[in-house]
Amino acid sequence: MIPQKHIMLIHYSLPPTIGGVESIMKSMAELFTQKGYLVSVLAGKGAVQGPGIKTSIIPEIDPDHPHVREMQRILKLGVLPDNYEYRVQNLERKIEAEIGNIQQIVIHNIMSMSDNLLVTAALWNYINRFPDKRYYFFIHDLAWLIEDRKPFLFDKKPWNLIKTPLPFVKYVTISEHDGARLPSYTTFRAAKSQ
Repeated sequence: MIPQKHIMLIHYSLPPTIGGVESIMKSMAELFTQKGYLVSVLAGKGAVQGPGIKTSIIPEIDPDHPHVREMQRILKLGVLPDNYEYRVQNLERKIEAEIGNIQQIVIHNIMSMSDNLLVTAALWNYINRFPDKRYYFFIHDLAWLIEDRKPFLFDKKPWNLIKTPLPFVKYVTISEHDGARLPSYTTFRAAKSQ
C-alpha cells in the first residue's frame, strides 16, 4: 500500500481572522486534498475545516497572543527579552511535535515578516535541524521592504532571519513583481525565487 501524501500549511492565523493569507488558506488546503494529500494546518488561532484537513493550534504562533505582543514590544527596541531563548526553544518543541513526520511544509509569510519573531526563530531552528524535509516559503510581504517597519528591524538575529535565505528552501512569490523584488534583500541575491 502506498502511503498517502501529507503536507502541512503554516501561518500566523486562520479564518475567521480576516487577512489576505487567511482568506486563501482554506482554498489551498482544499486544493491539496483534491490532489490526494492529507492536509495539516498549523496556526495560532482560527480553523480550516473539511474532509482530509486537520487544524492544530499553538497559541504562541499568533502575533496577538499576550506573551508574543510583550516580546515584540521589547524586540522593536532592538534588544532580546530576558526569556527570549527559552520561549523560542519551547515554541520550537511544540512545532516539532505538530509537524512530526510530515515531509512537506508550506510556510506563509512567517519567514519574511516581523510580526512574530519568536515563531520565525523557532521555525528557522527547526528547519536547520531537519534540512531533508521539503520546505516552501510563500512570500506575500517582505518586512525589510516596508518603510514603516524598517526602523524596527536590525541587522542581527532574530531580525536578519527574515532576510537570510536557506539553501534547501523553495521560495514562492505570489507575483512576478514580488519575485523581482526578492533579490533586493541583499542576502537573498544567491537565493532562487519561484
